[in-house]
Amino acid sequence: IFNLAIAYHLQGLQEKDAKDITISMVRALKLYELSFNLQREQQLDNNILFTLAIVSNLGVLHQQLQDQDSSTKCFEHVLSTLMYLTDCGEASKRYLDGFFVNVTKIVSEPCAAPAA
Repeated sequence: IFNLAIAYHLQGLQEKDAKDITISMVRALKLYELSFNLQREQQLDNNILFTLAIVSNLGVLHQQLQDQDSSTKCFEHVLSTLMYLTDCGEASKRYLDGFFVNVTKIVSEPCAAPAA
């Protein structure tokens, strides 16, 4: 299911027509969500990198589909997990670099609203 989600995601990135892009991205989104839910519900091996990949890709897709709230939630989850893994020394930096790149957008956004 995860591999099919990646295939639709890549197809959406190659499409030229906006409607075809949206269709592929929505299919990928649903398949990533299904992968995530199946992993949790079936108590499959809890592979943290696999989970990070799913949630990160969900964040990217939500962003591409103009759903900034869902995108931010996904990236916040990824960032929180990355901070935990880094603090505990549980993961190699080389495996986490790509995830850090995806979450830099939420880290670099201003936290305060502009003055009135």
